[in-house]
Amino acid sequence: MREEIAAFSIAFIASAIMISIPYILLSFKGIPITNRVPAEKIALELGAINTAFMISRTLASWWGGKPKLGSSLMALGTFGVLVSWNFPSLALARALQGLGSGFIWPSIEMGAAKRGTKGLVQLNASSNLGFSLGSIFAGLVLGWPKEPVIFVIPLTAIPFFIKKNEVKGKMSKKGKKVMKLLYTVAFLNGLALGMRGPIFSAYVLQYVSASPIIFSSIGGVPGLVTLVVSLLVAGRIDLMSASRKLHLSSILKASQSLILIIIAFVRDPVALIVLLTLGRLSAMLSVSASKAAQAQLSSGTKEFGRRQSMFGLGNAFGPIIGGALYKYTEALGVPGSYDLIVVALLGLASSFLLWRASSASR
Repeated sequence: MREEIAAFSIAFIASAIMISIPYILLSFKGIPITNRVPAEKIALELGAINTAFMISRTLASWWGGKPKLGSSLMALGTFGVLVSWNFPSLALARALQGLGSGFIWPSIEMGAAKRGTKGLVQLNASSNLGFSLGSIFAGLVLGWPKEPVIFVIPLTAIPFFIKKNEVKGKMSKKGKKVMKLLYTVAFLNGLALGMRGPIFSAYVLQYVSASPIIFSSIGGVPGLVTLVVSLLVAGRIDLMSASRKLHLSSILKASQSLILIIIAFVRDPVALIVLLTLGRLSAMLSVSASKAAQAQLSSGTKEFGRRQSMFGLGNAFGPIIGGALYKYTEALGVPGSYDLIVVALLGLASSFLLWRASSASR
């Protein structure tokens, strides 16, 4: 349970700050908050800041398993966001947060892996709940751009008490073949998620609504629904073989990608929340199913760290690519939301590789 609490706190901090950052950047540029804002003016900065976070997190994950150091760096980085005065100082603060998260997360995931599939699903659910509540909380308290940051600083102390949770094991030749495919899937998923971050934030602010309440609800409400449903179906997924889990993961990933294509054309916040809920549910169950299959194929946990590193590598470069793509698309006179179709194509590629992994695991 300690791992779930730590995952919740890290996600809560991350989502609250993610909601704050666009408004912080707008304040740096002196752009007032109205119903809709020219988000293309901060799209590149959004991407660069997310990239700074993910590069530092990926580097730290390689030498992870240092929760006390990670918790300290996360606290320092969060305080840095609070006192930042321009784009470079904000990017540096986010990089420190990334280092902190990277040092902590491998220990959290390894601890959950010791408890099998149920532990991994509970970990994802806790992280999802933290992300959703953090988004909603930030929208409610955001009177000025940095106000949510003040409230989340104390939460950075929680991961300090996580154990290292080091576990070693061996893996079959079949398992190694599957893992090679899953490493590629992780990279593509990280790249897609990284690109989607600045594209989606800019798209919502520019084409849907810049209201903090609506913006945070779009980020938070889908996760709450996903939390409930995923916990209800986790038991059924646990009964499947590794091959069937990977096949299910492939179908769910394809579903998420098709939903994302539809979202590119949506401008209504209610319709967007409904579609995001379906997409988030598909994504979370897809990841849970594939990681559960991974746990069945390997008695060790170092593969979880390597998979996270591949995800982080893609996620590190995704934001700057997504931010630049949005700005370029808008300059051509084409709605930047259409860039989500490019992200969806990466998801379909992941779906194909998961299908191949399913076949290889038989």
